[in-house]
Amino acid sequence: MKKTIPAVAAALCIILLAGCASGPSMDGFVYSTSDGKISITGYTGSAAKAELPSTHNDKPITAIGKGAFTGTKLKEIILPDSILTVEPSAFIGSAVQSITVKGSSAKYSSDNGVLYNRNMDTLAVFPAGKTDKSFELADSVRTIGVSAFESNSVIEQIGWNSVKHISDRAFFKCTALKSVNLPQSLATIGRIAFAGCSSLESVKLPAGVTSIDETAFMDCPSLKTIKVYEGTFAEQWCIDNGYESIMEYA
Repeated sequence: MKKTIPAVAAALCIILLAGCASGPSMDGFVYSTSDGKISITGYTGSAAKAELPSTHNDKPITAIGKGAFTGTKLKEIILPDSILTVEPSAFIGSAVQSITVKGSSAKYSSDNGVLYNRNMDTLAVFPAGKTDKSFELADSVRTIGVSAFESNSVIEQIGWNSVKHISDRAFFKCTALKSVNLPQSLATIGRIAFAGCSSLESVKLPAGVTSIDETAFMDCPSLKTIKVYEGTFAEQWCIDNGYESIMEYA
């Protein structure tokens, strides 16, 4: 039995993506101030490339808020090393193709336009506007962050390498994703991690996975069977959640 995303959850998704574009602005960046620190809440500018300063009115710019760039046409953004928080939904539904961190940040780094944490063991944001149909994760990446690829409509294949954790909503509504051959290093798959992947046809779960949220593959109409190893947690998960499984052998 295939599961579908509840209407309430879908409504919450829409709410989370509704970026705030009201308030004071600087060079098109809309912001709010709290406790002497600035958070970017929207972008109303028309530039294709923009660099965010580290301070404004002698206050540090430390955060990118929920849905800040949703619906914007900005293609490239350069973040200052003062940024300490990037909300998971900040770039969903944007045209941004490249995110670069300037300087030596305490929290973030970037490579080829993709945003990572400082140690590059967590992929934080794969820009929604990138046109790559395939992407190879670096060997250093252990975690795919919350909503990291969410609503990407281009990516078809991922090279997983050494990933251990796939966070909530990591690939939610990646409508072009066709197959998921997860590595033996994988331990956990979070809530609605692959839900709404309408083109997803093939999934292979590793023998060592120990936690898969029941909503992980909700609303994937093309997914008919899941490959698992006999006698594993993944096999029992398929049985418990109504998915047909095909046995794989080591």
